[in-house]
Amino acid sequence: MNLDSCDIMATLVNKFAKHCCLRRCDDIIPGNIFGKNRYTYVNEAVGKQSYIDYMLTSCIDDIADFNVLDPDINYSDHLPLFARITNMVLDNKKYCNGLPDKEVNSQKYLRWDHADLTGYYASTGTSLSIILKELDMVLLEHENHTLGALKLQNHIDKAYEKNCRRPEICSRVFCTPTSKKFLQILVESRT
Repeated sequence: MNLDSCDIMATLVNKFAKHCCLRRCDDIIPGNIFGKNRYTYVNEAVGKQSYIDYMLTSCIDDIADFNVLDPDINYSDHLPLFARITNMVLDNKKYCNGLPDKEVNSQKYLRWDHADLTGYYASTGTSLSIILKELDMVLLEHENHTLGALKLQNHIDKAYEKNCRRPEICSRVFCTPTSKKFLQILVESRT
């Protein structure tokens, strides 16, 4: 995705980056040897190339260098990105102004490997069987011509909403949400 375009997805990604105080490394280090328009995706077989891979940072002062590498051996159409980070501090809130609160950056996910799966299955099974019985009664009424099509549609819509919500509600009871840490760093070892 070209983030310099006016595409709706590019606009959403740019808004997200701005909200999280993230800057593109190719904007921070202008005038590298290849210039700003260095392609990150090159498919020589079909003659396509574009700038679709990016590296973002929340501390622009810590980026000493950024470049798109073009190694002799590369088994991908995507060229690797390189950044030299000078001051890598995990608690960068002290050093970087304008970072949002930790709660904005923390994404919750369910740890199913620590969940009470037996309780979850029993709870969802019971809840969904009740919804199924309700639908069976509604279908029977419809077949006996005692329930109109509009009311049938209303019952089906309500059952669908319950069916979608019930597993989520049960998962909150039997599976604890955990925060996900977003940190992926490639460190070049020097010997």
